[in-house]
Amino acid sequence: MTRALVLSTNGLQFVSRCMGPDTAGNCPSALRGETVACAGRVVAPIPSAGARPFIWAVEPDAKVCPLTALGPLFAAGASTEQPGRGE
Repeated sequence: MTRALVLSTNGLQFVSRCMGPDTAGNCPSALRGETVACAGRVVAPIPSAGARPFIWAVEPDAKVCPLTALGPLFAAGASTEQPGRGE
């Protein structure tokens, strides 16, 4: 399930989809201790029902999944789908 969209540095172009961190909070697209796949780009988390969408820039040398800062809502296995709507 997509947890966020990864956008270009200026936030205007789609780059990829992000499934979010694993249960340990690590980026599944990066080796532990290496920079995360979205480093140097902009992420746009998929908001839960009723939440306002937002984006933020990820540091170019980020080694921790930025979605971990959003807490349990974006933990592996948490659903961000709105009732009655599929992905």
